[in-house]
Order: sequence, then C-alpha cells, then structure tokens
Amino acid sequence: KFKHIFVDINIRPPFYNDTTIILALQNASIVKISLEELGIVSAACGINFNGDFKSCAKLLAQKFNNLKLVIITLGVLAPGSVMVLVKDNAVPFDFLYPFIRRLDASD
Repeated sequence: KFKHIFVDINIRPPFYNDTTIILALQNASIVKISLEELGIVSAACGINFNGDFKSCAKLLAQKFNNLKLVIITLGVLAPGSVMVLVKDNAVPFDFLYPFIRRLDASD
C-alpha cells in the first residue's frame, strides 16, 4: 500500500461529475486543485465557496479526513504561487519546494 496518494484534480468536461470528484478526494491523501477549479470541486462536495480559498481548503481537509495536504495553485491571482494546507504535520514540508507559502490547518 502506498503511504500517500496524489490526485491532481483536472476538470475537463465532459470527463467528470460530482461522483468522480468525491471518489478522487475520498482516496487521496494529497490533492492539487487550481483556483479556477475550486468552485466546481467545492460545489461537488457540498461546500459553499465564496472566494476564500484558504477557508475552502480547510473545509475540504475537514470533510475528507484522509486528506493530509491540500495544494491550491493560484493562477492569475498570484502567478506561479500556490497555497498549501498541511494537516496534522502528516507530510513533511521538505517534501515541497522551499518557496511555497505554508498555511497550517490552525491558521
């Protein structure tokens, strides 16, 4: 069995639906979601995304206990940047690039 399962959510119509999104999140320990996709992913999970991507990342991590690392690429909001939520220090931060801004679950 793998220690971590990485899922990069790529919303590409018509190749997804709410069930496939939820199934992916239920089985992942690390997930990467673009800011553009976050609204679709959160809606599929019954989470109201009001533009606050930090809160949304926390809610996803709470809803799916298996998620230990939530990575959100910020795209046009901050080109080349990502926001990372690490839950329970389950994934060593050294695993990530040193320039990534870290947001702990307690933030």
